[in-house]
Amino acid sequence: MNRLIYSFLPDYSPYPLTKDFNLLKNSPIRVFSKNIFEKSPNLFLFGEHLAFYDVDHWVLKEINQDQEVELPWMNFKLKLLFHSNNKVPTYVPYPVMPIQEEGKLVKGATRSILLNIRGQNFWVTNQKPITLSIDGHKHRIAVNKKSVRLPYEVSLTRFKMDLDPGTNRAASYESFIQLFTDKGPSKHHVFMNNPLKYEGLTFYQASYFKTNEGHYGSVLSVNKDPGRPIKYLGSLLLVLGAIWHFYIRKKKIAPNKTNSFSTQLQESTS
Repeated sequence: MNRLIYSFLPDYSPYPLTKDFNLLKNSPIRVFSKNIFEKSPNLFLFGEHLAFYDVDHWVLKEINQDQEVELPWMNFKLKLLFHSNNKVPTYVPYPVMPIQEEGKLVKGATRSILLNIRGQNFWVTNQKPITLSIDGHKHRIAVNKKSVRLPYEVSLTRFKMDLDPGTNRAASYESFIQLFTDKGPSKHHVFMNNPLKYEGLTFYQASYFKTNEGHYGSVLSVNKDPGRPIKYLGSLLLVLGAIWHFYIRKKKIAPNKTNSFSTQLQESTS
């Protein structure tokens, strides 16, 4: 029989602590002190009851269906529309188009998969793993990024950054890197519109960072596009099609006859 021992500091966090004093946010058990919820407005719903902290004391009220309950914040009112003892809330993600701003994702970065286990569907996201009990054994399922180990090494030898005049804002930055492969080392210069391409991967200059010691580091984004030759072929066919279309249209148009006009100027004498 396996026993799990949880350590809590209720006045600090409702999550238990690991042996290394890190928060275990995936634990199914929560223990918290009411003191941490008395500094700001918080509302708790427990079935047909609600609780909140009002000025200097806790308030517990019963709320029935289609009944309004007044809250102490800006004349808010809460109304219970439906209540069931046989259902539990679930998180069901839905696909959205990623929204980008200045090249960065604003939302839409959630990764999710739909699992079918013995006839039941379960959604798993990278933000919310699930724990299932199958044949008496607990299984934790999570969506994580896959780490890929490259068969070569990339080393940063020098980082260069230019600032806007009179400011500390970066105007441009570039990396001088060294690539170590089985063919020997080679030097490369990576900056905007000049990426490094090697064995199907493209390394772009993405960003930079500053360490606590005051040194600068470079951030390279890695892209793999196996369909790139097909896109290049499509672009080439598009250009050839435009040239061919222009050639056919030019042959069909008959040459225009030019008419000459003359203008006679007569000098009048008085």
